[in-house]
Amino acid sequence: GETIHAELDLPIGTARRWARDPRRPARARLRAHQVLGAELERLDAAGWRVLHAVPLPGADRIDHLLIGPGGVFAVHTVPAHRLRLQIADPEIRAGRGVPVPLLRLTRRRAERACSALATAVRPVLAVVGAARLEVLRAPGDVRVLRERDVASFADLGAVHKPADIAALHALARDRRTWLRS
Repeated sequence: GETIHAELDLPIGTARRWARDPRRPARARLRAHQVLGAELERLDAAGWRVLHAVPLPGADRIDHLLIGPGGVFAVHTVPAHRLRLQIADPEIRAGRGVPVPLLRLTRRRAERACSALATAVRPVLAVVGAARLEVLRAPGDVRVLRERDVASFADLGAVHKPADIAALHALARDRRTWLRS
Protein backbone atom coordinates (compact mmCIF):
# COMPACT_ATOMS: atom_id res chain seq x y z
CA GLY A 1 0.00 0.00 0.00
CA GLU A 2 3.01 2.34 -0.21
CA THR A 3 1.89 3.88 -3.49
CA ILE A 4 -1.61 4.48 -2.16
CA HIS A 5 -0.19 6.05 1.00
CA ALA A 6 1.87 8.35 -1.23
CA GLU A 7 -1.31 9.41 -3.07
CA LEU A 8 -2.97 10.19 0.24
CA ASP A 9 -0.02 12.34 1.36
CA LEU A 10 -0.34 14.69 -1.61
CA PRO A 11 -1.80 18.09 -0.76
CA ILE A 12 -5.41 18.47 -1.86
CA GLY A 13 -5.22 22.17 -2.53
CA THR A 14 -7.86 24.66 -1.58
CA ALA A 15 -11.02 22.56 -1.53
CA ARG A 16 -14.20 23.94 -0.13
CA ARG A 17 -15.62 22.34 2.97
CA TRP A 18 -18.62 20.90 1.15
CA ALA A 19 -16.63 19.61 -1.80
CA ARG A 20 -15.93 15.89 -2.02
CA ASP A 21 -12.51 14.87 -0.76
CA PRO A 22 -10.42 13.89 -3.82
CA ARG A 23 -8.52 11.37 -1.70
CA ARG A 24 -11.66 9.33 -1.03
CA PRO A 25 -11.10 6.76 -3.84
CA ALA A 26 -7.50 6.24 -2.72
CA ARG A 27 -8.70 5.63 0.84
CA ALA A 28 -11.22 3.08 -0.41
CA ARG A 29 -8.51 1.29 -2.41
CA LEU A 30 -6.18 1.27 0.61
CA ARG A 31 -8.91 -0.13 2.86
CA ALA A 32 -9.71 -2.87 0.34
CA HIS A 33 -6.02 -3.78 -0.02
CA GLN A 34 -5.65 -3.99 3.77
CA VAL A 35 -8.75 -6.16 4.21
CA LEU A 36 -7.72 -8.55 1.45
CA GLY A 37 -4.10 -8.55 2.60
CA ALA A 38 -5.16 -9.59 6.11
CA GLU A 39 -7.24 -12.45 4.66
CA LEU A 40 -4.32 -13.61 2.50
CA GLU A 41 -1.93 -13.49 5.48
CA ARG A 42 -4.14 -16.04 7.26
CA LEU A 43 -3.09 -18.61 4.65
CA ASP A 44 0.43 -18.58 6.11
CA ALA A 45 -0.43 -21.49 8.41
CA ALA A 46 -1.35 -23.60 5.36
CA GLY A 47 2.08 -23.06 3.75
CA TRP A 48 1.25 -20.04 1.59
CA ARG A 49 3.44 -16.94 1.21
CA VAL A 50 2.12 -13.55 0.10
CA LEU A 51 3.79 -10.43 -1.23
CA HIS A 52 1.87 -7.17 -1.30
CA ALA A 53 2.16 -4.35 -3.87
CA VAL A 54 4.80 -5.95 -6.07
CA PRO A 55 6.20 -3.12 -8.23
CA LEU A 56 6.34 -3.63 -11.99
CA PRO A 57 8.14 -1.44 -14.51
CA GLY A 58 6.01 1.36 -15.91
CA ALA A 59 4.41 2.46 -12.62
CA ASP A 60 2.25 -0.69 -12.50
CA ARG A 61 2.02 -3.21 -9.69
CA ILE A 62 0.59 -6.57 -8.72
CA ASP A 63 -1.68 -5.94 -5.74
CA HIS A 64 -0.91 -9.28 -4.06
CA LEU A 65 1.21 -12.22 -5.21
CA LEU A 66 0.20 -15.48 -3.55
CA ILE A 67 2.67 -18.38 -3.65
CA GLY A 68 1.84 -21.72 -2.13
CA PRO A 69 1.14 -25.41 -2.49
CA GLY A 70 -1.74 -24.77 -4.91
CA GLY A 71 0.32 -22.63 -7.31
CA VAL A 72 1.14 -18.97 -7.86
CA PHE A 73 -1.61 -16.36 -8.16
CA ALA A 74 -1.53 -12.68 -9.14
CA VAL A 75 -4.39 -11.09 -7.19
CA HIS A 76 -6.04 -7.89 -8.40
CA THR A 77 -8.09 -6.11 -5.72
CA VAL A 78 -11.39 -4.43 -6.62
CA PRO A 79 -12.81 -2.13 -3.92
CA ALA A 80 -16.60 -2.24 -4.15
CA HIS A 81 -17.82 -1.11 -0.74
CA ARG A 82 -21.61 -1.65 -0.69
CA LEU A 83 -21.84 -1.62 -4.49
CA ARG A 84 -23.43 -4.08 -6.89
CA LEU A 85 -20.70 -5.49 -9.10
CA GLN A 86 -21.43 -7.08 -12.48
CA ILE A 87 -18.78 -9.10 -14.29
CA ALA A 88 -19.16 -9.81 -17.99
CA ASP A 89 -15.84 -10.85 -19.48
CA PRO A 90 -13.77 -8.69 -20.14
CA GLU A 91 -15.53 -5.85 -18.32
CA ILE A 92 -16.63 -5.05 -14.79
CA ARG A 93 -19.34 -2.58 -13.82
CA ALA A 94 -19.48 -1.20 -10.27
CA GLY A 95 -22.87 0.20 -9.34
CA ARG A 96 -24.15 2.45 -12.14
CA GLY A 97 -20.68 3.26 -13.42
CA VAL A 98 -19.36 2.60 -16.88
CA PRO A 99 -17.91 -0.85 -17.59
CA VAL A 100 -14.13 -1.05 -17.13
CA PRO A 101 -11.93 -3.76 -18.74
CA LEU A 102 -10.30 -4.83 -15.47
CA LEU A 103 -10.10 -8.49 -16.45
CA ARG A 104 -7.62 -7.61 -19.20
CA LEU A 105 -5.45 -5.81 -16.67
CA THR A 106 -5.69 -8.75 -14.28
CA ARG A 107 -4.60 -11.16 -17.02
CA ARG A 108 -1.77 -8.88 -18.16
CA ARG A 109 -0.34 -8.62 -14.64
CA ALA A 110 -0.42 -12.41 -14.27
CA GLU A 111 1.35 -12.78 -17.63
CA ARG A 112 4.05 -10.34 -16.52
CA ALA A 113 4.52 -12.30 -13.29
CA CYS A 114 4.67 -15.52 -15.29
CA SER A 115 7.50 -14.22 -17.47
CA ALA A 116 9.42 -12.78 -14.50
CA LEU A 117 9.14 -15.88 -12.29
CA ALA A 118 9.34 -18.45 -15.13
CA THR A 119 6.39 -20.40 -13.71
CA ALA A 120 2.66 -20.54 -14.26
CA VAL A 121 0.85 -17.65 -12.59
CA ARG A 122 -2.94 -17.62 -12.55
CA PRO A 123 -4.94 -14.38 -12.41
CA VAL A 124 -7.38 -13.74 -9.57
CA LEU A 125 -9.90 -10.92 -9.26
CA ALA A 126 -10.73 -10.33 -5.59
CA VAL A 127 -13.82 -8.24 -4.88
CA VAL A 128 -13.82 -6.54 -1.48
CA GLY A 129 -16.96 -5.28 0.24
CA ALA A 130 -19.50 -5.73 -2.57
CA ALA A 131 -23.15 -5.78 -1.61
CA ARG A 132 -23.87 -8.12 -4.51
CA LEU A 133 -21.67 -9.87 -7.05
CA GLU A 134 -23.19 -10.97 -10.36
CA VAL A 135 -21.15 -12.93 -12.87
CA LEU A 136 -22.97 -12.57 -16.20
CA ARG A 137 -20.21 -13.95 -18.46
CA ALA A 138 -17.71 -15.87 -16.39
CA PRO A 139 -14.06 -15.49 -17.33
CA GLY A 140 -12.69 -18.97 -17.90
CA ASP A 141 -9.11 -18.22 -16.95
CA VAL A 142 -9.59 -15.66 -14.16
CA ARG A 143 -10.67 -16.83 -10.73
CA VAL A 144 -13.24 -14.41 -9.27
CA LEU A 145 -13.79 -14.41 -5.53
CA ARG A 146 -14.85 -12.29 -2.57
CA GLU A 147 -12.60 -11.50 0.37
CA ARG A 148 -14.39 -14.09 2.52
CA ASP A 149 -13.60 -16.82 -0.06
CA VAL A 150 -9.82 -16.44 0.26
CA ALA A 151 -9.64 -19.40 2.64
CA SER A 152 -10.58 -21.67 -0.30
CA PHE A 153 -6.96 -21.43 -1.51
CA ALA A 154 -5.96 -23.69 1.39
CA ASP A 155 -8.07 -26.47 -0.16
CA LEU A 156 -6.28 -26.43 -3.53
CA GLY A 157 -4.30 -29.51 -4.50
CA ALA A 158 -0.54 -29.58 -4.23
CA VAL A 159 1.32 -28.16 -7.23
CA HIS A 160 4.48 -26.93 -5.47
CA LYS A 161 6.60 -28.56 -2.78
CA PRO A 162 7.74 -26.50 0.24
CA ALA A 163 11.22 -26.08 -1.28
CA ASP A 164 9.71 -24.76 -4.53
CA ILE A 165 7.52 -22.33 -2.57
CA ALA A 166 10.55 -21.01 -0.67
CA ALA A 167 12.56 -20.59 -3.89
CA LEU A 168 9.73 -18.81 -5.71
CA HIS A 169 9.10 -16.56 -2.71
CA ALA A 170 12.79 -15.62 -2.54
CA LEU A 171 12.84 -14.92 -6.28
CA ALA A 172 9.67 -12.81 -6.05
CA ARG A 173 11.06 -10.78 -3.14
CA ASP A 174 14.08 -9.72 -5.22
CA ARG A 175 13.18 -6.42 -6.92
CA ARG A 176 15.57 -7.18 -9.79
CA THR A 177 13.31 -10.09 -10.80
CA TRP A 178 10.55 -7.66 -11.80
CA LEU A 179 12.77 -5.56 -14.07
CA ARG A 180 12.46 -8.35 -16.66
CA SER A 181 8.67 -8.34 -16.74
